[in-house]
Amino acid sequence: QEAAARRPGAAERLRGARALVAAEDYALALPLLEDLAGSHPNSAEVLCLLGRTEDRREGGDVAAARALLARALVIDPFHARSLRFLAELEQRAGEGAAYLDAVRRLRQLDPEDPWLVLQGS
Repeated sequence: QEAAARRPGAAERLRGARALVAAEDYALALPLLEDLAGSHPNSAEVLCLLGRTEDRREGGDVAAARALLARALVIDPFHARSLRFLAELEQRAGEGAAYLDAVRRLRQLDPEDPWLVLQGS
């Protein structure tokens, strides 16, 4: 009971996971995100960050990452971060048509997205 009282809430753990993913510390982010996904299986943000982590971590599975990002977009079709991460994944994977589709969708959703601006899209 005492340990449960000291355990951070979901919002705090999600903030921590975001910071770990932003710092590219995927090894630490993965167990935190898996725990969050277990308790919040329909959170587009959690699935998005888990997809990014799966894509970028050492030994990650691109197909699993793609499926997580796609699931996030089913839950929230307007989740710009999922679209950006999916576009980056498809670009690195050499999937031109999928990359262009994700970029098109992201441009419609958020034409000022900093990643798009940097891409010159």
